[in-house]
Parts: sequence; C-alpha cells; structure tokens
Amino acid sequence: MVRCRRLVSLFLPLYLLLACGGPAGNGNTPEEGSVSTPAASLSPILATNAFYYYADLDAAWEFYARVLGFQTVADYGFAKILQVSPTSFLTLVDEARGMHDSSEPKSVTLAIVTEEVEEWWDYLDGLGVEMRGTLGTVEPGQPHDGFVAIDPEGYLLEFERFNPHPENTELIPVLQEIQPLYPTAGQEPAPGIETLRPENLGVQATVVWLYYRDLGQIQSFYQAVFDRDIIVDQGWAKVFQTSPSGFIGFVDGERGLHSATDEKAVTVSFFTESLEAWFAHVRDVPGFEARSPEIGAEGDFVHTFVGYDPEGYYLEWDAFLDVPVNDELLRRLNNGVNEGIEGRSSTVQIEIETELGTIVMDVFPERAPGSVANFLRYVDEGFYDGGTFHRTVRADNQPNDSVRIAVIQGDVATEHREDRYPPIQLERTTQTGLEHVSGAVSMARGGPDTATSSFFICVGDQPELNFGGNRNPDGQGFAAFGVVVEGMEVVEAINRAPAEAQSLTPPIGILRVARR
Repeated sequence: MVRCRRLVSLFLPLYLLLACGGPAGNGNTPEEGSVSTPAASLSPILATNAFYYYADLDAAWEFYARVLGFQTVADYGFAKILQVSPTSFLTLVDEARGMHDSSEPKSVTLAIVTEEVEEWWDYLDGLGVEMRGTLGTVEPGQPHDGFVAIDPEGYLLEFERFNPHPENTELIPVLQEIQPLYPTAGQEPAPGIETLRPENLGVQATVVWLYYRDLGQIQSFYQAVFDRDIIVDQGWAKVFQTSPSGFIGFVDGERGLHSATDEKAVTVSFFTESLEAWFAHVRDVPGFEARSPEIGAEGDFVHTFVGYDPEGYYLEWDAFLDVPVNDELLRRLNNGVNEGIEGRSSTVQIEIETELGTIVMDVFPERAPGSVANFLRYVDEGFYDGGTFHRTVRADNQPNDSVRIAVIQGDVATEHREDRYPPIQLERTTQTGLEHVSGAVSMARGGPDTATSSFFICVGDQPELNFGGNRNPDGQGFAAFGVVVEGMEVVEAINRAPAEAQSLTPPIGILRVARR
C-alpha cells in the first residue's frame, strides 16, 4: 500500500488530482484585549497552487522555465508543477486532460511579489515579453508598484511590490519574514532548459487574484473555510493568506484586470496532511459545493477532493503520495520548501536582557509564521527595550482557579503601548505543533485573535494552555511560537519574585531585546 509521507507542520498549500483530472492583574489566563469568536482547529495548509490550462503545454512550460526560471518539482507528463515562491506553486496542465480548457475566460491573475520590480521590468521588456501597459511611475508613498506581463496563452502575470503603507500594515511584517527564491547560475528549471533569469531577480510570494460579483459574500465564505481574516483591505480588492508565502486575493469584477465570469480557466488548490479533516470541514461550510461525495485518487501519486466556491471557482485540496515522481516536491516541502536557499534558517534566536539576567530563546517562523512575524516586528523596532516582566502566575496567587498554571508575562515599554500594531490571528497548537512545554514562549491574549505585544513564558509544562485545554473557557489555547534555550533559571527567578496578587512588585525590567 502506498502511504502519504508525513510532512513538517509549517503552515503552507499545493495540489493536483482532479484539477488535472498590558499588565493583567487578576485574569485567569495570560490575557490581552477583548474576546472574539472562537474558531475551528484544522491542520495547516502547506502550500498554495494554481492550475493553468494550455493548448500548447510544452510552449508554456518552456516560457515559465526558461524565461521566468520557475523550477519544475514534479512532472506527470500532462501536468507540470513549478515552484514560484517558498510555499506557492503553479501547475501547467494540458487542456485535453484537465477540468478546464484554454478557451474559457482566464479570470485570474498571478501576482508575483518581489522587491525587484524595476529589474524584472527591464529583464522581461528586454526579452520582448508581451506587456499590458508599462511599469509606470514609481513614487514614495504608493501602497504598491508593479506591471503586468502576459504569458504565451494570455494568462496575466502581475509583478508587484507591496510598500510600507497603512494599507499594508499587517502584510509587510509577514513578507519580511519570507526568504525569497532566487535562481542559481546554470540552473535548469526543466530538463535541458537553462534559465535566462538573472540571479538577482527574486520571488518572495504570490497572490492569486480572483474576480467576483459579491465581495462581501466571498470574504465571509473564505473566512469560514480557512478560519482566518483578510490581511490587506483595499476596499475593492482584499488579500487573504493561505500559506506562509501564498495568498489569494478577491477583486471586484467591475474594477479589476478581469470581469467576473461564469466560467474560469483556473483551479486554486491547497496541499495538506489532513485531507479527511479538511473534507469534513469544508463540505459543511455554507456556499461550498463538493464536486464529488468523497475523496478520490489520481493514479498512484495524489489523493484529492474538489468543489466550488459560491461564484464557481474550482477549489481543490490534495495530499501527494510518497512515490518517485513526487520525490522532489515532497523533499522541498519537508525541508520548508526552501532547499538550496543559502542562509535560510528554521529558527531565529532572541536574547532578552533583564535586571535578573539574560534569557535566550529560539522562535520558529516556519511553524508559527504570524506570531513570529508579529513578535519580531516589536523586537526589531525596539518596543520591548525598557519594557517589563510585570506579571507572575504561580501556585500561591491563583486561589480561585481550578486549573492552575505557572508563567511569567512581559510586555513593551510604557511609551510604546499606544503604538501597538493591530491584533493578530491565533495560531493554535494544533496548527503549529508547538505545545506549552517548560520554557515555551507564547502570545498572551483575551479572546482568540486579540494578541498584540504581550507574551508569556511557561515555568514547567502547561498542557492546559494548549488547544482543548481548560485554562481558558473558550478552549482555543494560546499561540506558542518559541522556547527558552538558555537562562531558564532567570525565568524561574522572575516567577518567584515578590508580587501582590499576580503583579510583580516591583516589575522586573527588560533592558534590551534583540536578535542574537
């Protein structure tokens, strides 16, 4: 029997089958903010993928390999999977074998997110690639810069840079934690095809833009499917994260590059370890229509299910099997989808200097990307310098709690508390695989999706803080994103320090927090 290879739980999507066929005094949890609606727990999406359908598959493959330099990671003959960014992919399909044909409206745009927009323009324009317009004026203060190229059969490719701007407040720190993919000298993205793409042209992420008649309905639908909120809101266009470097965007069909259409020559897909759990969840989401009543198989290389969103876009979830044709694809996923990227690390080390000594911790951007990006934003901007560990929770100061814990809680300096960034989404322990063991570092919160800057460190194992635990009545647990690797004795000393109720008296000063 062919078995699925177990993949590392990062948070990403890819797919193929049927598409080719502040101080908290007396609260009883580490808390911050107000309560929001609890959400379901699901295994993470591993990578995001779009299927494009071609009359001349070989010509399209050569364009994406030779000109764009996208690496082929699986070749099924009638379909080729290409890696675009660390956790996003594009699958080119022979229309004779796919669920769509090339004559259908191409109501999709693939945005290639890159810092080198001007260099990409010079390169592609120099090769004579067909463009839709020009690069335009690049000026400070714009939310984004970019241009649109056209592939050999008419699919639009938008090369886009998201700039620091109020519109992009939540997106920028996420992008900053992504290591772009760059080609290497002599790279062959497909057998016998050496890429022309210069080594200085990177791809950080992708956005698959889709075009709709009713944006409000679609936003609610995808929030229910993925248990996440939009990360960018342009009013008539919204961006939604589905994997660490994979995003989908919803566009008003009356204002975008395309109109909303009934037929669409695209399938959007998501790769997960837990196909059965996703199938059980998605088929009960209002507005989702399953294409078949059960999970199916395409040959011996993938298991999948397919359905439709409320306006008819095909959505697919896939689990690829451990067979030779999938070796390269699975290897890249198992290694954080970043094989061959020099300097990429699965951990970032942080040093916290306190009045009682130094604490060193590892944080895990591949396991808890949202929480780590948020924490590092505060670290890099110096918000924790001059802050405090202000709270200790231990056996002698929680007499009214039936479920007791032991933690210390810290926050940014007082002068920065009015400058906190918006709350982040809760990354549950079932998503990340990071549990509240002794030394675990986690985000403090009130309700789900309310954490900002306050964090806590566990003193001893604290299983009741994991998803399903009883410390918080909502049962959603807390977002662990790191672990102490040096200085646990300092954590324990802070936990034992004098306190009135749960407030440390005096608070223990945080002198400096920085990447090591």
